[in-house]
Amino acid sequence: MFGWLSKTDKNAEQLIAQGNRLEDGGDLARACELYRQAAALAPDYARAHLNLGIGLEASGDAQGARASYEKALALEPQNAAANYNLGKLLYTQGALEEADGRLKRALAAKADFPEARIVRGYVLQR
Repeated sequence: MFGWLSKTDKNAEQLIAQGNRLEDGGDLARACELYRQAAALAPDYARAHLNLGIGLEASGDAQGARASYEKALALEPQNAAANYNLGKLLYTQGALEEADGRLKRALAAKADFPEARIVRGYVLQR
């Protein structure tokens, strides 16, 4: 399934998959711990940082989420999901110009991204 990943990234991906199941079941604290482990195991794997950011944001840690999204973007600047999530977070914090820039990057990387278009519409409306 993950043949293109390194062994370390595969192990991180397994932790992420376990974390996703826990998150889906409502156990954000344990999910975030697995995402942290994945990011520590594979610090150059943007997906680990992205998932950690999503979990942290869902659990109310906006500062931690932002740091995780920014780490993911430092590794993969054109990552549509990381740009979208950071843009959405910035929008909720009232940083409209920054949010718009991130959402534009998300759409440049993935033109068919309805969630990014919707949030960008909210940004432009405000």
